Amino acid sequence: MIEKTKVFEKHSENEKDIITQVVNGLTGTDAGVDFHKNLVNDTEEEAMALCAKLYGGTPIAVKIKRPIIAETGKLKQARKNLESVIAKKEEQNSKSYLEGRKTAVCTCENCKSKLVIAKYLEIAKKKVGVVEGFDINRCPVCEEDMRPQSIKDKIAKYDTEIATCREKVETIEKELFDRAVNAKNCPTAWFVYWQEAENEENTEE
Repeated sequence: MIEKTKVFEKHSENEKDIITQVVNGLTGTDAGVDFHKNLVNDTEEEAMALCAKLYGGTPIAVKIKRPIIAETGKLKQARKNLESVIAKKEEQNSKSYLEGRKTAVCTCENCKSKLVIAKYLEIAKKKVGVVEGFDINRCPVCEEDMRPQSIKDKIAKYDTEIATCREKVETIEKELFDRAVNAKNCPTAWFVYWQEAENEENTEE
C-alpha cells in the first residue's frame, strides 16, 4: 500500500464538508473522512505515524500544529555567522594556489607527477564551472589535493567553524520552534491520511 497525505491550512465553518469532498475526489470513493480534532500533533511526521497506527480503511484527519516561529535577532546573527564562514571557505577553495608561483613546474607530492604550471592552468581554467566536480587544485593524475598543508589546515578549520555555527543555528531554531509549538494560541491545520493500492494512480494534480 502507498501512504497518501494532504494538509488543509484554511479553516471555515463548513471545513469538514470541504475536506471530505476533496478527499473523496482524491480517493475516488465516498468513504468520507474520520475526523479526530482532539488528536493534535507537533509535526507532520508525528501525525503520519499516529494515523498509520489508527488507519482502518477510512481516511483519517488529525490536527497538526503550525507554529509561527519568530525571526529573532539572535537567530539572524547566528545565520549571518554561518553564512560568513561558508563564504570564507568557498573563497579559499575558489583560489588556485598555482597562480603566482615563481616556479614553472610543480610536482605532486602524492604521485610525483610533474605539471607545467602555465600549460596546466590554461587547460584547467576552461574546465572550471564547466566540468562538474572539477577542482583546479587537484592533481589531474591522482586527484590528490596539491595545496600546501597550511591551506588544507585552514579549510579544515573552516569546516569545524561551519559545523559549530550550524549547530548553533539549529539549536536556536529548535528553541524557537518548541516555544512556538507549545504556545496556547498555536495555529493548527488538518492533516488527512489514507492508503492506496500500489496500482492506483493519485488523482491529485
